Amino acid sequence: MENPGISPGHVSSLVEKLQARTEQTRQEMEKMTDDQFKLLSKSLSESSRNVLTTTEADIAREIEAMRFRLSAKCSTVSLLFGSRLLQMFLLGIALMTGLFAGGWGVMAWMGSQVQTLKQEISTLNQAKDIEQQTLSNLHHKTWGIQFQTIDGKRYIVLDPGLKVTRTATTTDGRQALELK
Repeated sequence: MENPGISPGHVSSLVEKLQARTEQTRQEMEKMTDDQFKLLSKSLSESSRNVLTTTEADIAREIEAMRFRLSAKCSTVSLLFGSRLLQMFLLGIALMTGLFAGGWGVMAWMGSQVQTLKQEISTLNQAKDIEQQTLSNLHHKTWGIQFQTIDGKRYIVLDPGLKVTRTATTTDGRQALELK
């Protein structure tokens, strides 16, 4: 059933108008949306720039404060290190001086001990020479006769070249040997 008041040409014209109107509305909506996006993008860009500027300023301020604190700490550490280094240097000098003085003292003491021992050896050598002289005199006075124990028996040992030629009895009754 056809509607008697609407002709097909009229419908077609109405459809075209509607399409034109829809297209115009769509374009207006796109333009408004695009404008809003541009406005929003500009606002976001400005806001981001402000935040970035503020953040950069805060970071720069913190870096400067940190640089100041670090500089103060470095000077403190440098001072402490310098004083420790000086202490170690002085301790090293003191130890080296102590070792040198101790070594010198030990060497001086050992030198005096060596001198004392040399004197003692000289004295003992002199005493030995005197005893050798005394022994030689005794040996000469006794004609080289020695007493010796051989296999548990006691003997009189004569110097080489001496011989027993005869035995006798002394006035007090002791045995005597005549030597030749």
